[in-house]
Amino acid sequence: MNWPTLYENADGCRIAASELFDDFYRLNYNHTTSDSQIGKFFNITAIVSTSYATTLYACYNMEREV
Repeated sequence: MNWPTLYENADGCRIAASELFDDFYRLNYNHTTSDSQIGKFFNITAIVSTSYATTLYACYNMEREV
């Protein structure tokens, strides 16, 4: 799609989105192996506060180069 030539932060967005999808995979695995509800809650809040926030910031700031 040739995004790196159109947007400054295209690679940052791609990497952040890839890490977010990896975290969702690990979340599924951790939910099936977690014994308590609090462990599941901490897994979700860890994703929201790290990779999800990074992805929103990186992909929202894909400013067009002029």
